[in-house]
Amino acid sequence: MPLTKSNPHLRDPKKFREGLIMNVASSTAIETGQSVESIAKALRDAAVRRESRSKRAAPNLNGTPDRRPHAGRGSALHQH
Repeated sequence: MPLTKSNPHLRDPKKFREGLIMNVASSTAIETGQSVESIAKALRDAAVRRESRSKRAAPNLNGTPDRRPHAGRGSALHQH
C-alpha cells in the first residue's frame, strides 16, 4: 500500500501540502541561509497565485478549463 494511502498525514491534503512546504522551505533555508518562515511564506504565496490563475483559465472546446501548459493559440499543443 502506498504511503499516501496508509499515512494519515499524507491522506489529508492540507496536512500533506503544509508538510511539503515546510520540507522544501527547511531544505532551502539550509542551502540559502534565508529563514524557513520567509521561504514557506513565499511558497504559500506562489501556490495561491498559481491556484487563482488556474481558476481563471480559459475554457477549451468542451467548456472546461484547459490546464495544459502552453496550450495557447498557435502553440504546438493547441493544434490538432
